[in-house]
Amino acid sequence: LIPYRTGKEKKFDSLICVSGGFAMGDAKDPNLLKTVHDMYSSSVYPSFISAHLAANYMKPNGLLVLPGAAVAGATPTPWGLAYGSAKAAVHHMVQSMADPAGSGFPDKTTVIGIAPITLDTPGNREAMVDADRSSWTPLEDLSLQLRGWAEQPTHCTSGTVYKVVTFENQQTTEYIPM
Repeated sequence: LIPYRTGKEKKFDSLICVSGGFAMGDAKDPNLLKTVHDMYSSSVYPSFISAHLAANYMKPNGLLVLPGAAVAGATPTPWGLAYGSAKAAVHHMVQSMADPAGSGFPDKTTVIGIAPITLDTPGNREAMVDADRSSWTPLEDLSLQLRGWAEQPTHCTSGTVYKVVTFENQQTTEYIPM
């Protein structure tokens, strides 16, 4: 981070946290506590770190984006207790930090979450070799949307988690408020 390396205070316009993970496991899973630790380490802790950095180093009118998941909070996840709870925690953070008076952020900071169904990543392709990828979101589509929001934070609504839905054989991606 520039302020720590140079000793000079630099402010940034946007902070986009894309750290995340996925884990299966129900309440009977012998590795449940490890899975909880791993999911919170990959999604919740980076979101708190990002929020802290944004509160201290972002310019007014900035944008903070955190990584949620389409399934979190929308439906129960008994097959992935740690996954669902970690992503739901991030959604809670997005909603809670949208309060301009009590959030600690610079003036007019926009805080949003992204909630993809499935991203088209090498890891997902490797883990789901036989899956139908026609509704997976290409990273380029998501990157372009994030860039647009970063350039114009007023084009998204603070406190909103946007479900990322791709269809028409990866030709169309929509960002739907949850």
